[in-house]
Amino acid sequence: MGDGGLSACGQPGEVNGTVMGHSIAPVMRAQQLALPHVDAVFLHLDELGGACGTFNTTGQHLVLAFCAAPAVGTYPIAATGPGTCPSNNAGGFIEENEGQDIATGIDGSITILSVTSKCVIGSFSIDYANAEQLTGSFNAQICE
Repeated sequence: MGDGGLSACGQPGEVNGTVMGHSIAPVMRAQQLALPHVDAVFLHLDELGGACGTFNTTGQHLVLAFCAAPAVGTYPIAATGPGTCPSNNAGGFIEENEGQDIATGIDGSITILSVTSKCVIGSFSIDYANAEQLTGSFNAQICE
């Protein structure tokens, strides 16, 4: 996506707030990924650009985790992430570099407003320890 943050879904979104001194801003890429060896689907909001379907080895990321590709609706955040699938719970993890977890969401929700064959659009409000919170929105490109 080396085009200043634009994707097939428009502007990738925004993440407001900091957790443990970390922020994900500006969001340069938002993508939905399913990994073959993991029973989960991830919406990955990244402060660095890149091709759809690739992971950056540097920078900070907000990872929204679901048991399956999200549909329109609201998903509660659980401290364990999606947990044992199937589940309607979701997770909100802040990662850096090659997927090192910095913080795990303990409460809040993710709302999926629209899903097409190419894009997932929604918003989130995720609470972390020490009364810290991230809020924002995303227009994630679905990567295959």
